[in-house]
Amino acid sequence: MAMITLDVAAPCSANAEVEFSHAGLRFTERLNENGNGSYELPALMKDAKIVARLADGAFTEIDLTIPDAGLYRRAALVWEGATGLQLHAFEEGADYGGAGHIWAEAPGSTDRIIQGQGGFVTMLGSVSQGYAADVYTYPATMMRSMSGPEISIESQVLETTCNVPVAGTFLRANGSTAPVESSVSISAPGCDAIGEFLVLQGLPQDLKIALN
Repeated sequence: MAMITLDVAAPCSANAEVEFSHAGLRFTERLNENGNGSYELPALMKDAKIVARLADGAFTEIDLTIPDAGLYRRAALVWEGATGLQLHAFEEGADYGGAGHIWAEAPGSTDRIIQGQGGFVTMLGSVSQGYAADVYTYPATMMRSMSGPEISIESQVLETTCNVPVAGTFLRANGSTAPVESSVSISAPGCDAIGEFLVLQGLPQDLKIALN
């Protein structure tokens, strides 16, 4: 399913943070006490370049060819720090909490694609002040066999974000060409709204998921 397994070995960097980047996708993870880590990354392009960078500036990069990347469509939301941002996908007109509502708390699984039921979400990033991302993957054939998934970008108002604009980046990938990138900005209300959810209204046209 055009997934990349990243194995990192940095024995001199125990418990260090490592930032990954790939075609506009960014996320930060922490290595273990031996300086090792293993992570799964959805490929956004057939010709994929991945860069891994440590806080001290040391980095490595790798180029891969992912032959089946064009069989899948991906939507990704990237942010930095605690923003409360969330990516929601609604398949076949699903309602909140329904079987086709796919997001971080109901991410689905790869079995959904195998069985032709829909897609799944991959959550990336485990460092609180680092980069993080939600990536929704679904088969390209889903655009032909059923109504295309609707995407919602939401943000929960937190103590750290009330009265502060929340920003992120939305990526739309067809697996062949470079992802289409759009900036996302949500103005958070006052701190009396902590716990409430904001929905980005009036998504620009290039945020719409399309086959081409």
